[in-house]
Amino acid sequence: MEQVPLHITDIFPQEKPETNKLHQFYTNLQDNRLTTTQCTSCGQRHWPPRTVCPACLSQKLAWVDLPREGRILAYTTYAMPLPGFDQPHTIGLIQLDQHLKLVSRIFHPADMEINIGEKVALVVLTLQDQRVMFAFSR
Repeated sequence: MEQVPLHITDIFPQEKPETNKLHQFYTNLQDNRLTTTQCTSCGQRHWPPRTVCPACLSQKLAWVDLPREGRILAYTTYAMPLPGFDQPHTIGLIQLDQHLKLVSRIFHPADMEINIGEKVALVVLTLQDQRVMFAFSR
């Protein structure tokens, strides 16, 4: 896991059970697993994870693993300073499987060009206070 410094503007969510109903997502990330929720009533899988199924309004949800690899569909690199981010940094749309796309930070060598369709793999980032967040890397 890569160590990420905290900045004055804390963009990362609180991850403890007393502050977040989806704390299991972060526990799973600590185990190097990217997960989401799937409704056990209607079978719909959700991103981001939910506490209630938006399709049938059931609260019967289970945690399911997502692929650890995906492909870049689109990206942008920010050269201007944004609070809480090192500069420059890249954000991309990642296709994980046939039905799931998500937005994530993409780590890549500064001197290498990113290509649409390129494979990326899950990276779990550890903050100084031991909270975790996900990103993808080339």
